[in-house]
Amino acid sequence: MYIVTLTYTVGLDRIDQTLPDHMVWLEKGYASRVFIASGRRSPRVGGVILAAPVERSVLEDLLQQDPLAVRGYAEYDVVEFDPTTIASGIVLEHRR
Repeated sequence: MYIVTLTYTVGLDRIDQTLPDHMVWLEKGYASRVFIASGRRSPRVGGVILAAPVERSVLEDLLQQDPLAVRGYAEYDVVEFDPTTIASGIVLEHRR
């Protein structure tokens, strides 16, 4: 499983112009069942994506397709972790 943090490298005016394309890209990540949750960081300096336990190369390929990455508007930090405790009622697929 992964936590991905995005940090914007340009002003919010450029980010806001790119958000519609970014949202389409996010939907692709959800449709492929790679993304579990996502949202803005507070303060608004980037975003966070919680990603499923897929092969890292699958995640990295998807991240490179983000319009924010393609335009050079964000930097990405990927942290892999193995959850040892999960809240009751939450089911995670292990797809490796």
